[in-house]
Amino acid sequence: IVVSLYLSTPTVEAIKLNIPTLILLPKETMVFEKRFYKYYSNLKKNKILFDDPEKMSKHIKKIWNNTDDWWQSKSVIRSKKLYLDGFLFLKSKNFVENEYIERLKGV
Repeated sequence: IVVSLYLSTPTVEAIKLNIPTLILLPKETMVFEKRFYKYYSNLKKNKILFDDPEKMSKHIKKIWNNTDDWWQSKSVIRSKKLYLDGFLFLKSKNFVENEYIERLKGV
């Protein structure tokens, strides 16, 4: 599980690579344009984005033994797709990404 404390390229990349990812953004740091609200509220609804560390901790404890049940659920898959479609502007895998994936498979 990747835990991110802010929205950044590595966060998007982890989700794109289908690595279970959680994002903690305390309410006081969540400043974003209104057009992004649907993405963030959807991530929050599907327990990918949290504004409370205790709620995130409880969620981690709940999913720890089987993250795939949560991460591969239909609602979470839809949420990831919505987020990636909104923030990742590359629609197809490029050469560099394919090379990384192949190297990681050998690890």
